[in-house]
Amino acid sequence: MIVSCIVPFHNPGAHFQPAIDSVVDQDVQPDEIILVDDGSTDGSSANLRAYSGRVVAIRQENAGVAAARNRGVAAATGDVIAFQDADDIWPPGRMAALLAALEANPDADAVVGRTEYFGDIAGLRLQLKQKPEIHAPMLLQSMLIRRRLFDRIGQFNESLSTSEDLDFFMRARRAGAVIRPVDVTSVRYRRHPGNISGNVSRIHANTLDVLGALSASRRKSR
Repeated sequence: MIVSCIVPFHNPGAHFQPAIDSVVDQDVQPDEIILVDDGSTDGSSANLRAYSGRVVAIRQENAGVAAARNRGVAAATGDVIAFQDADDIWPPGRMAALLAALEANPDADAVVGRTEYFGDIAGLRLQLKQKPEIHAPMLLQSMLIRRRLFDRIGQFNESLSTSEDLDFFMRARRAGAVIRPVDVTSVRYRRHPGNISGNVSRIHANTLDVLGALSASRRKSR
């Protein structure tokens, strides 16, 4: 299996290098690492020189994270796709554990490990207390996904500024995708003031859009 890791970023700040280092320092590394600059204006692309020869760099006009992920998937040569965000951490050994699980389960369209939160944990607890319906049972960054799943259900919905992962998961579930859990922490999700997930109102609006689109799709298929 060939694994392509896709990292979309836009003005990522100080957490960017640790996020990339956690990918390139894996004992079993992805076969290719594709960094998609979604129109950054902070000069962060200059930092990629440190990874010359180890990453593929793509730049596009700012179009959102869904478009950046799609650009990465289109450029990837692997039959397995991994995702990393520009502020999270892949724990040591996560690639080896997830890849072994995928190899052991040829029926699986994806495997998913656990998510560990760190950083502004107090802020996370407050958000969950105020909005108990918001939760993340699995994240794209915690998974390995076979390309065949994208071939079946399509890519990310670029009309959504958030919740494009929820939309993807719901379409995958409707298509009968097999996703196997793996008993390993596969991503450390960094909580900080710049998280997109902190914009509760925008998440709610996009979640309603996702549910509306899914409902319309179901009606058409009847």
